[in-house]
Amino acid sequence: SVVAGLLELCASTELFVVALADSDDQEAEVRAALCAAGAFGAGLKRHRVMFSSTPEGRASMVRQLQPAVHVEAQPAVAASLEDKVPEVRLVGSSLWPTFGA
Repeated sequence: SVVAGLLELCASTELFVVALADSDDQEAEVRAALCAAGAFGAGLKRHRVMFSSTPEGRASMVRQLQPAVHVEAQPAVAASLEDKVPEVRLVGSSLWPTFGA
């Protein structure tokens, strides 16, 4: 399942979550969803949950983090990270279909 995959990443990697949020309430919702899924118990560090109000801001944060791999859902963000991040995986693309596909 998707949650099992997330929990495995939390347990085995230095995972950062960068979510879009326009308000403190939206940030709290994301944190609550991660908590309910068991992400923090599996190893996700709370200080590695980050927020941006725009996709461009998220791309900037990812560039600053310099990850080995970035998994992205928005094509424009994935395209902006090419040649800046060693591996960018676009979820929903023909190479990386959605988890439900």
